[in-house]
Amino acid sequence: MKRLFLLLFSFVLTAIFFSIVDRTALHTLADRNEIPRFERQTTTTPEFHYTADINSAGYRSEEFSADASDRGELRIVTLGDSFTYGWGVEETNSWPRILESILRQEGFRARVLNLGKPGDTPHSYARTAFRMLPKLKPDLVIAAILQGDDIAQLNKTTVSDLQAISHSQNTTVPTPTDPAPSSAPKTLAKNIFKWLYPNLVRLRDLRSRTQITAISSIWKDQVHNLLAAATAEERERYNCGGPGKRSQQDSYG
Repeated sequence: MKRLFLLLFSFVLTAIFFSIVDRTALHTLADRNEIPRFERQTTTTPEFHYTADINSAGYRSEEFSADASDRGELRIVTLGDSFTYGWGVEETNSWPRILESILRQEGFRARVLNLGKPGDTPHSYARTAFRMLPKLKPDLVIAAILQGDDIAQLNKTTVSDLQAISHSQNTTVPTPTDPAPSSAPKTLAKNIFKWLYPNLVRLRDLRSRTQITAISSIWKDQVHNLLAAATAEERERYNCGGPGKRSQQDSYG
């Protein structure tokens, strides 16, 4: 019994010690952005291979500065989906980074913050803007709208719907890509540890977590589901009247 008591007492003292370290020294380092948090994601398909570093806010960009005042720079925020994110290319070849490079070559002290996420929709852009723009205080916001994707999605949304989303005071509305909360014991333990030692978690996240995504199988499933839900007219248009005509059309481009 005495040994058990000493063990528990030692555990409590250790927990208190690490809590003090986390909320003093590590907290100071985190505030100075000397402990950047990121997740490295590597995506491989038959067509391309690229690596993306995701910052602590969840975006493919360097760590955002906590203080946006008196920065002496032109700050631009870009919104969009995979086109803005840079799906399939390295970060230096994404259009927000190319834009930043061109502006700097022209003599502007510019910084372009990439808030694009694969799979995002105009609804997501509105939520992202409401949540992030007050924090980042940009001089300019660019939303990259794709004709074949975003405009088609907007076609099913009224202007009043978008205004309601962008002016909503509920900043905790999850995006469509947000995972559903889990009550599993493992997830609960992780959340408790993150609450007790947020900066130790941040230090742990310095590790590179590589994710190899076999995206081709996902694309096949998406096409299968799309065709399964298509109307007879849509199937006929997809097949161009038959395999022969479809192949002929494909040969032209």
